Amino acid sequence: ASNLVNYGSTGSIGLDTAGSLGRIWTDSASSLAFYPGTAEAMRITGAGNVGVASTTPFLRLTVGTGDGTERDIGVFNGSICADNGGSTKCYGALTAGVVYGDSSSFELTDVAEQYPTTDASLSPGEIVAIDSRAGTNVKRAVLGDAPMGIVSTAPGVLLGDGDGSEERVAIALSGRVPVIVTMENGAIAAGDRIALSGRAPGRGMRATESGRTVGIALEDTDTAGSVMVFIEPEFTWSAGDRAAFASIMDMASSTLASTTVEIAEGSFLDGFVKGMFARITRWLASATNGIGDVFARVFNASEKICVDGECLTRDDIRALRAMTASASSPSSDDDDSSSPSPSAEGSGGTQPSNDDASASSTPPTSDGDSSTASSTPATSDDLTPPTDQPAPEETPPAEVEQGAEEPVDSSAEPESEPESSPEPEPESESAADAGTPQS
Repeated sequence: ASNLVNYGSTGSIGLDTAGSLGRIWTDSASSLAFYPGTAEAMRITGAGNVGVASTTPFLRLTVGTGDGTERDIGVFNGSICADNGGSTKCYGALTAGVVYGDSSSFELTDVAEQYPTTDASLSPGEIVAIDSRAGTNVKRAVLGDAPMGIVSTAPGVLLGDGDGSEERVAIALSGRVPVIVTMENGAIAAGDRIALSGRAPGRGMRATESGRTVGIALEDTDTAGSVMVFIEPEFTWSAGDRAAFASIMDMASSTLASTTVEIAEGSFLDGFVKGMFARITRWLASATNGIGDVFARVFNASEKICVDGECLTRDDIRALRAMTASASSPSSDDDDSSSPSPSAEGSGGTQPSNDDASASSTPPTSDGDSSTASSTPATSDDLTPPTDQPAPEETPPAEVEQGAEEPVDSSAEPESEPESSPEPEPESESAADAGTPQS
């Protein structure tokens, strides 16, 4: 054809127009290659694949050949959209600087974020902490810091792109990354938690106590170096503290007598419990935190019990108990006062007869013995022997001279005149003895 340009026997190229369309075509299924000089820069295959710096494009657009030479693609003030067979996403309004897609797939295994730092010597695998001296900057973590993450080696997704005006380092947020470890707490096995080393800044070690950890080891190692870790920053409880917490929770459904809580000396939980009870003790000891009422079945005090500054010790309470026991027991005086009078016992429990009473009130006999005479009529009370208990003092009756008339009690009712009776005969010795109290 007249529109065919032939540069030799190995191929032909044609230039023509089809209406308003200008065309560059070949006369066979051969590829169309572009040579801006002596080297091929781009190729379009007969199947429609385009290769940039590739002579064998296998996709609609292939850049490079995998020879290790870096070839970048940049979209300035634009976006990239990849739709999975849809007809709306990439046809809609797109925002410059945004990559659209239905999903993504990356060979590398972590998501990282760029953080500013003033330490350009930070290297992949080191543990970092927030640098309180410089806002959101990070620094190499040392003992006492709260570790926040690990420097990523090769992030699959990198967030927080900067403008290059400051030093930045990628900190792994999730996924798997290598971390540099020591053997100061022994060999590391898969599943062990990794904590910040107590000796080497920025290094990790096997966690054996409760504290902050950065992740879980995914492989075994018994030598210092690098170990793959699953990123999981958290506060981790040691096995001993977890067992102690479980025992404390069991106390809610059991009695103290049947539950024993073993807390390892020097552990985090040991310090926590001691600190808690120290605060409670200080609070209860403060006068401003007085407790109005305490209800308890048994109240135990090891030293003393105090009320408004007055205190009782153990010895004081024992003395009070002894005094209470002594006051409640019957005394000898009570025993004497409650026993029957000797006169009653001596007469077989009967009171003296009227004849006995009259005999005791008879004026003294002619022998002059006045020791048995009484100035007033004798009663049963007069016959009761004195006890050890002092009797109330009474005004003694005035002595009556022998032969004088006895004083008359004006308050007493006048007694009826006794009928005249024959002069009483002197009583026998036995009758006198019966009405006289025994000494």
